[in-house]
Amino acid sequence: MKIRRENIDNIKVLLVDDIPQSVYPPQGGYWQHMIPEEKIDSALILGVAGGTICRMLIDKNPDIKITAIDNSKKVIDYANKHFNLNEINMKLIIRDAFEFIYQTPERYDYIAVDIWNGHWFPFTTLMPPFIDRCKTLLKPGGMLYVNTPNLDYFALENLKTGERDDIGRNIIYRWKKGGE
Repeated sequence: MKIRRENIDNIKVLLVDDIPQSVYPPQGGYWQHMIPEEKIDSALILGVAGGTICRMLIDKNPDIKITAIDNSKKVIDYANKHFNLNEINMKLIIRDAFEFIYQTPERYDYIAVDIWNGHWFPFTTLMPPFIDRCKTLLKPGGMLYVNTPNLDYFALENLKTGERDDIGRNIIYRWKKGGE
């Protein structure tokens, strides 16, 4: 795993294997869509990286209690050094999210699942056991946000001259050799 920082227009970008994982100061990108409009008092963040979601939550909810889980000590150590992650008021636990959710008794107003690293997405995060367990960790009225890959993007990027059929639960991509 290659971790590095790049500065783009006065914004620090945390890259893991050349895929952006966090920005500092926090702004824009998909991260803004991971922040609820409603006021929340407690949050569980599964996948921390450089802490973009955590910072955005605190900006909107200064008194929020955040429990943040990440499985990579290497990424967290880098983020502490280069992104001041250790300055965020949160309980940070280096642990596998899949283990944590089955062992915590806590309940939260909001859960963010952001454990896709750009190259690999654990599809088990969309399976009933994981989703159902996350739902049980929510307080009444709580919200679950899950960042998933846009498979259309990957498929259409690699099958540019192909066809796409949305048939409900499935998307079928068709491509014919010679049609490129």
